[in-house]
Amino acid sequence: MTGVTENPDRKTSLIRRLHKSPWKMVLAVTGGGSGVIGDLLSVPGGSQTLLEAIVPYSTESLCQFLRTVPEQYCSEKTARLMAMSAFLRAIQLNSVPPPADTSGLGGATGPTDPSGSTDLTCPPNLAGFCEERDFLMGVGITASLVSDRPKRGEHRIYLAIQTLRQTLTCSLILKKGERSRIEEEHVVQNMLFSLLELRLTGEFEEETDSVSCHCVKLAGHQQGWFSCQKELWSCKDETSVDHPVWQEEGGKEGQNEETREIPLLEWASGSGILSQLVFGADKKTRPVIQGVRWLNHSLEVVKNRKNRPVILLPGSFNPIHHGHIQMLQIAESVLGKPGALELSIHNVDKPPLDFLDISRRLSDIQKALPNTPVWITQLPQFVQKSEYFKSVCFLCGIDTVVRIANPKYYDGKKSACMAVLRKICRRNSHFIVFARTEAGRTQSLSTVRLPRFFVKICQEIPASTFLEDVSSTAIRAANRHH
Repeated sequence: MTGVTENPDRKTSLIRRLHKSPWKMVLAVTGGGSGVIGDLLSVPGGSQTLLEAIVPYSTESLCQFLRTVPEQYCSEKTARLMAMSAFLRAIQLNSVPPPADTSGLGGATGPTDPSGSTDLTCPPNLAGFCEERDFLMGVGITASLVSDRPKRGEHRIYLAIQTLRQTLTCSLILKKGERSRIEEEHVVQNMLFSLLELRLTGEFEEETDSVSCHCVKLAGHQQGWFSCQKELWSCKDETSVDHPVWQEEGGKEGQNEETREIPLLEWASGSGILSQLVFGADKKTRPVIQGVRWLNHSLEVVKNRKNRPVILLPGSFNPIHHGHIQMLQIAESVLGKPGALELSIHNVDKPPLDFLDISRRLSDIQKALPNTPVWITQLPQFVQKSEYFKSVCFLCGIDTVVRIANPKYYDGKKSACMAVLRKICRRNSHFIVFARTEAGRTQSLSTVRLPRFFVKICQEIPASTFLEDVSSTAIRAANRHH
């Protein structure tokens, strides 16, 4: 049996250092690894570090905490979503002043945010209320460990840490059947405390003008704590890398040697500009940045509206595929002008993208369209995009146009929907709309119901011309099964 050596003196010493440091955290654990909460509180001074500990154990609780339904409940992406949600919560809690005592009993009356609301959910832009967010972190842990019934899948651990300028994630596939539940719990705890120790010693500190990404092989976990052993690759602004990087360790041969466990740590750092886009500007920063242009691995704030694109393809590009490329090529051919992509960091109903998400998607875009600028924004809605990119031609599928004009997305209010559409029209925005054929049925401007004034600003590309009708969701699902 592969045991885990405990080093209580080292752990206690680290927790004391953490409590004395300026770092504060919100910790979210789905069950496996919840012992770290007790560890942090077992050393006096826990209130100096732990703002809140959350255990979203049921699927309903986790979905509510994340504000979205994850594609997989135990995955690296879910750990990062948890860390991001925890970080936004930390920003909010750290920005809320202690409530005034109006009870006459010397106690608090309940938390409020700076606007006076008692709702402490995680809006994406409360960073403006916080002056100490450089030392906040959100931690997310999701793990599939030994249970009271055999599990079909692998026993695995995913841990993520989100800070103002960094996203870190550590993944480990455990040898199934070689540890008890308690021993697997110890591995989770050692992963977290090892990363916190590396964080405190400045192991991940770096400056970047754009976004950089690294992957490091960790070692030593079977003796207790983890340590950085070998950097598999590094991407610092000018270098484009492939994701994922598991094959860097020698492919299947490297993984099959006694089915050894190879913990990998990946982290991405963002520039100050990128951090402002993700989390908003602090009180001293003026004006608020809504978008930047990324080209040739560098970020630029473009203040002159004349330098903003004429053709724009908005999307999540998760991943970018041939359909996106063909849409851009067709539009450039029709209008005779160069186009650009737009990646919104914020989503109406999800946490913002983290730095690893941004780094991976920009890397993929760079390989697919190396000379095409990417506008990174915090503008999830088309009415916001039309204000920032005035007189622009948006490229989108017919399904997107239908959603823009559907009152369902405006709290069911048709008047609100019409007001938004008229705003978009007044800003001289246009749409090139790509029809699509699905299951032998074609959806086009002639088959859907849209307001006449809105149809006038739409130009259709028929399904017979646009041949690459590809789903990013289907591509991600296929990649998970390979």
